[in-house]
Amino acid sequence: MSQEQKKIEVRINKTDDPESKLKAELGRLSEDESKEALQLAVNAENCGGVDQVDRIAKALVRLSKPHWRLVLWIGWNGLESVPESVWELANLEELGLNNNKLKTLSPAIAKLTKLRRLWIGWNPFEGFPEAVCKLEQLEALFVYGCRLSVLPSSFASLRNLLELHLGDNAFEQFPEVICELRSLRKLWMNGNKLSSLPQSFANLRELRELDVSNNRFKEFPQVVCELLNLECLSLDNNQLSELPLAITKLVGLKSLNLSGNSFTSFPLFVGDLPQLSTFSSSGWFNLLVSISLSCSQLVQAILFRVPKVASQMTICSTSSNSVERLLDCLPSLEEASAARSRTRGLDFWFEDCTILDCSSSFSTLPLTCPFSSLVECRGRLEEAD
Repeated sequence: MSQEQKKIEVRINKTDDPESKLKAELGRLSEDESKEALQLAVNAENCGGVDQVDRIAKALVRLSKPHWRLVLWIGWNGLESVPESVWELANLEELGLNNNKLKTLSPAIAKLTKLRRLWIGWNPFEGFPEAVCKLEQLEALFVYGCRLSVLPSSFASLRNLLELHLGDNAFEQFPEVICELRSLRKLWMNGNKLSSLPQSFANLRELRELDVSNNRFKEFPQVVCELLNLECLSLDNNQLSELPLAITKLVGLKSLNLSGNSFTSFPLFVGDLPQLSTFSSSGWFNLLVSISLSCSQLVQAILFRVPKVASQMTICSTSSNSVERLLDCLPSLEEASAARSRTRGLDFWFEDCTILDCSSSFSTLPLTCPFSSLVECRGRLEEAD
């Protein structure tokens, strides 16, 4: 079994001499250790400004070995430009430039041919820095809070990108150039002004995680239902009023967040998602479902048809930490019955239920539903007409 790669972390402050600090830390390595592959991570955030950052980068150029992997964090330093010495760190794999005063980035960033992860958020860029598009080996890009509204066509060059974070910007239209990044697995565009997604969004077939919360969607973006590998979907704090039946195509979906929308009824077909284990829906529904704890074991009182994961279902709907949690959920009996025509029926909703409270939602519930596991009922169960 191969040993875990050695990692050295060094914090450099305003009053430190960078070369002395690095020599002291690296001096603890044996001769054999220095010959092995290792990661050297230098945290120089808020270290005193551009001159100190320059000294740090030059010290790293002198002291680091060609086979070492470098990580450098130089955010919160008031940088208006990045010292040229940073671009000489040929082994740099991760670079953090968050929270500076950068308006652009030098084309010299293209020298960082091993860079895999880049953070440039919370800078006053005049537009997306196109020099970044030269980093074709980049796998993760974090560009939060930069007031961006468009991306250049050259963004398509980032074909190896796996993670893209563009939250808290000013996008009103989804940048279609993103749809050319077919290896993308995680996309965060929360906190923008989006109201729709283009049909080309379906090209992102490898997408596993999508966050478009805190946008302006009034209709559920149907194209999302074409992403059959999707596992986590966040659409909370939009203006959605209904969910399409097509969402049941997302058979791998494990986490669904729909809190803070304008739904008027509960789509029973969500229960047909076989892998769903986390469902956040605060402020939506009307049925009390109790989750009882006995001898540290969870007694199933789950409303979903999720055969393999029902006992691990997490329901985030209220702030209650008590044994009983309110999930405002099922609509009136009339709505539930009507749902039979477009789902597999109520039987799949109640067969594993052990505790049911129907006292506030409806006065009768059809006994045709198989309550084989029911141990407690609050309210009335009557034969339906």
